[in-house]
Amino acid sequence: MIDVPFVLEIVIPVSLGPIDRGERYELPLCDIFDELDDGDVVGGGTYASPGVVESCHFVFETSDVDRFMPHILKLLESSNAPAGTIIRQLEPDELDLRVVS
Repeated sequence: MIDVPFVLEIVIPVSLGPIDRGERYELPLCDIFDELDDGDVVGGGTYASPGVVESCHFVFETSDVDRFMPHILKLLESSNAPAGTIIRQLEPDELDLRVVS
């Protein structure tokens, strides 16, 4: 259970279906949470316009953004996340934490 949750979102501008999205990003993200014994994926999905997948996103909670951030940046780098990937804090305050360039 997370004591003081921060809710974060990662938006990745890549055209991936649900299975590929899960294998490439969501399962490794869950592994990070298990390793750190902190955090949970609480949502996610695909942004699409008619017939075209434009990006995917993940929403997750963690009690320690500073501890988690190096791990998520390493995951994005090793997964070749494209430029324009955004890590955004949604709660307690909304702000962009990092844009991958």
